[in-house]
Amino acid sequence: MTLDTAAYIMLLVQANITDPALWPPGMQEGASALARIRQIEAECISQHGEFDWERLPKAIQDEYDDLCVLLDKLQDTGERIPFELYITKRKTPQP
Repeated sequence: MTLDTAAYIMLLVQANITDPALWPPGMQEGASALARIRQIEAECISQHGEFDWERLPKAIQDEYDDLCVLLDKLQDTGERIPFELYITKRKTPQP
């Protein structure tokens, strides 16, 4: 089985793999971004008992959002579908 890069990165994120050596060449910044995201979440949970983005200081909210955007871009397959088709697919029962 072969995975494309975006699918491989998606697996790394889902598995919380923050070792840059396991990330594809040129995309190792994803590992540090993921590590920082998890650190922000853990600090929020330790202070508030749960992760609540609204409780983060504004600067940390911005940092968190920027890091999430970076990870989203690394996982982007480039596939685009019209919104109407997306809605139709969501309404259609899947086997």
